[in-house]
Parts: sequence; structure tokens; C-alpha cells
Amino acid sequence: MKVACLMMQKNEAQLLAPWIQYYSRLFGADNLYIYDNGSTMPGVLHILDQAEEAGVNVNRAHSEKSDFENKGGIIARRIKELDEKDDYDFFFPLDCDEFIGVEREGESPSFRKADILEELAQYKDAKRVLFIGKGYDNHPAMTGMFRPTTEVRKTFFARQTCESLDIGFHDGKSKHGGGKRATNFVYAHYHWKPFEYAQRHTREKLGGRVPNFDRDTLIAHRDKRGAGHHLVKVLLHPDAASYYAAFK
Repeated sequence: MKVACLMMQKNEAQLLAPWIQYYSRLFGADNLYIYDNGSTMPGVLHILDQAEEAGVNVNRAHSEKSDFENKGGIIARRIKELDEKDDYDFFFPLDCDEFIGVEREGESPSFRKADILEELAQYKDAKRVLFIGKGYDNHPAMTGMFRPTTEVRKTFFARQTCESLDIGFHDGKSKHGGGKRATNFVYAHYHWKPFEYAQRHTREKLGGRVPNFDRDTLIAHRDKRGAGHHLVKVLLHPDAASYYAAFK
């Protein structure tokens, strides 16, 4: 079974190396496709260079903010190109903070390669979009602490099914139609970062999406559900104490 993982990132200093290590162990470095969206941090650039030497497919041609806004389209096109060669059984469009696992009814989540491959085998001939409906969000200050969530849902594809993707990979479409097929996949979601890092990273992601970072502007963007509206909550916390208090 051959699986491709596709991801776009910029300056993910904390998570890029673990992401590469995790998915290289699961599926092989040469089956990872990383789009760099204009990283500038020397450490991140070094990680990308090392990854490329190890066989990871690194694409540096999409470095503009507009490319990030169109990452769904960019990654969907790459999936279709790979499908023309008919080499892959599955395609996982992922963010850099997402680490897939499996959780079967009545069991604890597993991130073992054997369990993940066994679960994938059930969907090998799927025509509908495949659906991940549960995740575990990390605590930004307490390593190893997570809380279950069904708020963020993700889609992935079996071979010869990808039609389109949205920016967040929440609403992929199959060329065969038919809606979404639920799976037992989950993901550990390292979405929440330490306060200072979270504020800096959020400003970078929302830059160009909002005209300024005034509180009223941010609230209006959140309320109208503009691009990246889910990130606004990070910038509305006045200090670290307020931010960490939100994680019960």
C-alpha cells in the first residue's frame, strides 16, 4: 500500500521536523510532498534542506500569501497529477500540526503504523471522500495533555477520487460524488502553541486577511467568519494568563 502526504507550511519551527519524522516512519520520506510558503527562519530552511536530501519532495515555488489562500487548489492539482501515474492508493492533505492515528470503538487511539495501515486497507476501493471526524487538541503548556474535539473535521482520498479541496481540507469533493464516508481515523492536533509563539504565528497567518489587528477589526472578522476566523481567539487574549486559562 502506497500513501502520499501533502502539506503546505511556513516557518513551522516547532512542528516541521516532527511532522517529517512521523510521516516518513509511516509512509516513507519519498512519499511526502511539502510546499514551502516562503519560510524565512534559518532553522526551518535547514530542516527543509535536510528533508530534501532524505528524499522528501520539497516545492519552493509557492511562496506568496495568495498561494497559501489557494493551497487547497494547489494540493488538489498535485493529487490529480500523481493520480495520472496511478502510483498511490491514498492521499492525505494535512497541516503541519496534524498527526493521524486510529481510534476504534471502545479502544484508545493508536498511532502505530500497523494499526494505521490495517485501517486504511478497509477503504482501498472507496469512491466517496473519506472523513476524519475526531481529533485530540493539545494543551499549549502541558506536554502530553489533550482534549477530544469534533469541531475540526478533515477529508482525505482514495486513489482516482480527488475532485477538489478547500483551504482547510475540511470539505474535499470526490469526482464520483456521494458525500463523505466516515472512518476510524483521528488526529493528534498540535494546534495550540505557547502564548508568545501563538501570537506571532497567528499574526503571520492573518496578515493580509485583516487590515489591522485592532480588537474591533478582529472581532468583526471572526463574526463574519472570514478566512482564518478560528485563529482570532488567540489574539483576543490580553496576556499569557488569560490564554492558558482557556484550556481546562
